[in-house]
Amino acid sequence: MRPIQSKMARVATKLTLTQVSEAAGVSRPTVTRFENGDTVRPESIEAIKTAFEAKGVIFIDKGERIGITVAK
Repeated sequence: MRPIQSKMARVATKLTLTQVSEAAGVSRPTVTRFENGDTVRPESIEAIKTAFEAKGVIFIDKGERIGITVAK
């Protein structure tokens, strides 16, 4: 998952930074740092990704084509 995909996923799921951090079990500043492109531990990124996937988010990363979709 890339930082922009986290932002896309938050918008698509209508989750706040606080809700994402709580669902992922990481701090709110960690989510913010990740979305700003700062260095974040790989375990934290995986936790954030897993939290979004639990909400139905599917991450697309095919080279220059990156995005998300949400399963219904």
